[in-house]
Amino acid sequence: MSLNKRSMHYQKKNLVFWLLMIIGTLTIAEFTLGISSLMSPRVAALLSPDQVPAIDRNGFRNKFVPDTVSIVALGDSQTYGVGVSRDQAWPQRLDTLSNVPTYNMGVPGWGPTQSLVILGQAMALRPKLIIEAFYAGNDLFDSYQHVYKAKQLSDLKTSDERVAKALTDAENIEPLDKKISKVSDTPAGRTFLRDFLSEHSKLYGLLRVVNVVVNEHMKHEPDWASIKQGATGKAYYQIFDNGNLRTILTPDYRLTALELNDPRMREGQRISLEAIQLMQKTGSSCERRVHRLIDTDKGVGL
Repeated sequence: MSLNKRSMHYQKKNLVFWLLMIIGTLTIAEFTLGISSLMSPRVAALLSPDQVPAIDRNGFRNKFVPDTVSIVALGDSQTYGVGVSRDQAWPQRLDTLSNVPTYNMGVPGWGPTQSLVILGQAMALRPKLIIEAFYAGNDLFDSYQHVYKAKQLSDLKTSDERVAKALTDAENIEPLDKKISKVSDTPAGRTFLRDFLSEHSKLYGLLRVVNVVVNEHMKHEPDWASIKQGATGKAYYQIFDNGNLRTILTPDYRLTALELNDPRMREGQRISLEAIQLMQKTGSSCERRVHRLIDTDKGVGL
């Protein structure tokens, strides 16, 4: 065998060896994370595709998880504080300025229906007040997508056959996520591979956690020049800059997400209101039970 052929043969064997090593390492890591998720609900929640990892062990954007708090804030990116440091998000500012312990449970892309799902987790902190920060700019869209697209909280779907037909007809004409993607940077849909990894790979979830945590700790103040440059020339962005106040507005996207002549937005509005009412009802029932226990303990009873 010539020297060149031996060299090529060795390179191929070396390449196969490293490929097998990489595959084996990834398989072991995936298996280990899978076992850890089965043994620890906290690990499972942190690596879940439905959770946005942050800093605390529950996956929310706080320094730690307190035993009790006075206020819990539920909401979307406005509450989470996208684009600003954790300490500048409004729940943390409320905590600092009022000296009232406040816990931030906001998650980008969530709406009232997701808040309803995690209400029990919020109530476990025994807060005196739970704030649902409703954002009309996209919560109707998010609530509709959560129930009809993600197939969650199916009890909130309409029972009116005429409404159901109108929703189906509207989707057949133009899917809602495609309609939204035309007036925003929101992609119409993720790739099959990314969806599959997000749903089934714990290693993918770990990489997502690492990415967010690293960004959280290494984040610098947003570079306005870069942000402004990225928005320039895009019809659905409007740059507002008067020197003291600077932001990028997305009126086309926000107005589209509020189009109540679209049956899906009307349905999203109904779902949002029902979710908020259910949260209020659940919270009130819990408060009455707490008062009953306290009064009974005092020997009063109700």
